[in-house]
Amino acid sequence: MILEGAMSIPGALGPTLLVVLLGETLIAFAWMLHIAQKVFFGVTSPVAQVNSDPPFAMSFTLVLLMIGCVVAPMIGIPLVKLIGG
Repeated sequence: MILEGAMSIPGALGPTLLVVLLGETLIAFAWMLHIAQKVFFGVTSPVAQVNSDPPFAMSFTLVLLMIGCVVAPMIGIPLVKLIGG
């Protein structure tokens, strides 16, 4: 929709903005590919090589969030149907 909006601008400004937006999108995509390659396939840092269990507070929080992800639709979907009629 942003690209379509750029094309609807009259004169040379619309196509110019379209080219700038597409260029920025390609640069951002290439940068994210570079970062993902470093994260997933790069050298492991010494801090990440330490193998230990997470603290109790982190484990408890993660379990609580997992339970919330399962329970939220059970409450939210009927509530939306009730409000929507």
